[in-house]
Amino acid sequence: MTRESSSLRAWLVRVIALAFVGLFLLVPLGTVFYSAFAHGLTRYFAALSSPETLSAAKLTLLAAAIAVPLNTVFGVAAAWLLAKYDFWGKSALVTLLHVVPGSLAPREQRDAERDAKQSLAEEARHLAASLPKSVRVQAVVKVGGAAREITELAQTQAADLIVMGRGGGRALRDTFLGSTAERVMRTAKLPVLAVRLAPRTAYRRPAMAIDLDESASRVLSWLLWMLPPPRPRVEIVHALQSPYESLAYSSLSDDQVEERRAELRQAASLKLVELLTKALADGGVSAKDAPWKLHVRHGSPRIVVTKAVKQGNADLLALGTHGYSGLAHTFLGSVAGDLLRDVGCDVLVVPPRERSEAT
Repeated sequence: MTRESSSLRAWLVRVIALAFVGLFLLVPLGTVFYSAFAHGLTRYFAALSSPETLSAAKLTLLAAAIAVPLNTVFGVAAAWLLAKYDFWGKSALVTLLHVVPGSLAPREQRDAERDAKQSLAEEARHLAASLPKSVRVQAVVKVGGAAREITELAQTQAADLIVMGRGGGRALRDTFLGSTAERVMRTAKLPVLAVRLAPRTAYRRPAMAIDLDESASRVLSWLLWMLPPPRPRVEIVHALQSPYESLAYSSLSDDQVEERRAELRQAASLKLVELLTKALADGGVSAKDAPWKLHVRHGSPRIVVTKAVKQGNADLLALGTHGYSGLAHTFLGSVAGDLLRDVGCDVLVVPPRERSEAT
């Protein structure tokens, strides 16, 4: 198509749009004004003060006063039900995305795009055939940086969850920038499921690593959403660590140190049970439908959680993240990022709740 024909088509679309607006908006509006002022302003203002007009105005205001609050209440209730529950007729969208590196030569880039589109289209057909008819599947191929393109598409589509494969990272680059999955976690501000295991059945050996904060409720809610009933028991792991332990315990005997650790474990266990019980109650899930076992271990989260995942042969690890980015991530690091590289199972990383969402 030439540039001239493309420009002509654009002008034709504009003319049709303006004609539509004029025919269905401006003409009826002009007719109303013409009819109102056809007999002059005196007759118009006299009609405004007539008993019939005043009665109609009162009826309109009364109807609006009743309808607006009711529409607000029912609209909010309907939106809440649509977002919280699954039911017949509710549709979902699954987007298969492949990002072709923007650093490729033009010819290589075109070949890679073509191959990716063919491959994704075939995969989309197979996936759609295995999912309920209410689920729509689409294939998208982008060119550029993987983390940026994934984040932009997820935000544009208001995605609920990002699912990514995990590959071998490049050590030096990942030290400063993090893997693609980590960069997506920090920028998208959405839950990310990093998949390493080959898909088989529903997760049967889930584990969850939590802190003593409100993130426990959010992580548990997402984990339960991913586990269809009947749910397996969730192994919940908490790493108990004091950053100044060596200084605080330097004057204590071994027995006193162990006694102090036992006190801390007990306090942490009580707090975690309280958080988990509240999270289940808030989600309307009974303890019978979501069995769990708590493990409070003393040590670094990276070591404690990795060891627990290996010992339990977990197939899914769910955890929250504090959302560090930039220099904060470079110097403070990310427990989620370390576990993402260390454990051999799939990892669900749930970001902190946004302030606007929390309020």
